[in-house]
Amino acid sequence: TVSKVRGGFSFDERRVRSITCRLRRNIAGFHLAPAATRAERREIERLVNGACSTFHGPDSGTLHRVAQMPQELPTKPRNAPLLLPQYHQSPVRSAYREWPDARSVFIADDNAAAVHANCGSEHIEVVTVAAQNNNVREAFDRCAAWMAHLEDALKEAGKELMSHPRLGAL
Repeated sequence: TVSKVRGGFSFDERRVRSITCRLRRNIAGFHLAPAATRAERREIERLVNGACSTFHGPDSGTLHRVAQMPQELPTKPRNAPLLLPQYHQSPVRSAYREWPDARSVFIADDNAAAVHANCGSEHIEVVTVAAQNNNVREAFDRCAAWMAHLEDALKEAGKELMSHPRLGAL
């Protein structure tokens, strides 16, 4: 874990332009993204959006349905990882059936973190970028905290994240 690492893992800004951390998980009780039905994707989006609505304070943000995303979203190079991947470039094309139905993105007000619902080969993807000094610990800690928050919110809704005794988190 990152708690065993000493220091902040800051890098020279002349050599490192950005640091991005991504965590992807699936919700138990639903097919994995490539095999999910339209109804499952809509239920997953409802659950994830409900969980995102519980972010407050410095983690508050705005929810965007992919079908209705405004063109004026932050486009600075540092924030590019927060936006959606190019869906047509994915090797798992079946995960993008009926695009953009039941897909959404929650972007933090500080434009340094986002949650993607059904936007890839997993149900949930948390993406964070180091807000300053290219600090790996800062990006990882926020990513892990957001995933833990989402997991707690999903448990309150009666769902949990997928895991396997031998394979671990899925």
